[in-house]
Amino acid sequence: MMKEELTLDDLVLDGRKIWQLKDGFRLGLDSVLLSFFAGVSTGDMVADLGTGVGVLPLLITALTREVKFYAVEIQKELAVLAEKNINLNNIGNSITIFQGDLREIDKKWGTGHFDYVVTNPPYRKTGTGRKSLSSSKRIATEEVFCNLGQVLNMSAKLLRPGGKVALVHKSDRLTEIIDQCMDNQLQPIRLRFVHALVNEKANMVLVEGEKQSKRQLTIEPPLIIYGKNGEYVKELQEIFKEGR
Repeated sequence: MMKEELTLDDLVLDGRKIWQLKDGFRLGLDSVLLSFFAGVSTGDMVADLGTGVGVLPLLITALTREVKFYAVEIQKELAVLAEKNINLNNIGNSITIFQGDLREIDKKWGTGHFDYVVTNPPYRKTGTGRKSLSSSKRIATEEVFCNLGQVLNMSAKLLRPGGKVALVHKSDRLTEIIDQCMDNQLQPIRLRFVHALVNEKANMVLVEGEKQSKRQLTIEPPLIIYGKNGEYVKELQEIFKEGR
């Protein structure tokens, strides 16, 4: 991998930086929102299914201390970059990167041991994205190697009873998300819709599920991204400025 193919970017959190492919799938607002939405607690053992270049572990370990992360990524070049990013930020004692298929990761990690799972899975069904996308971008955005049901099935396998999973996805797939959660004994307990503007329909949704739970679902106030002046709303400005 040539260095000129990469960019070094500031995560604007705890001084952390991240190497990304210049023309590959890059950090988006959805991962940032998920890191603040997820209810990871101090001391949790956390799995990240489809880590890319390690964005969620980098963000969440900056927000919540003494967390142990295990992250898996199927694309070798992204897994190598994730390892590079962990070393760059001197947090190798908190995050372990595995290159492999998340659908089989229970063979390495075992089952029923994790307190929390986070995942930003591919949003689109195979063949529904732009045909011009590179292979790497297609794998990250389309269900080429895993679909929503497989991601949630593995989440359930990894979690202990009472453990939680948090994901971000397109809002138009919410019915499928809830169905797949229930099929895998992951009771949805928190849900928040994300809107670009206050008068526009939701385009993303944040969902938290709890394994073998009987808790009722709480629908949180909608998260609006942009105000009338085109700038981030105050809530997002505070997220970027101070963390949680």
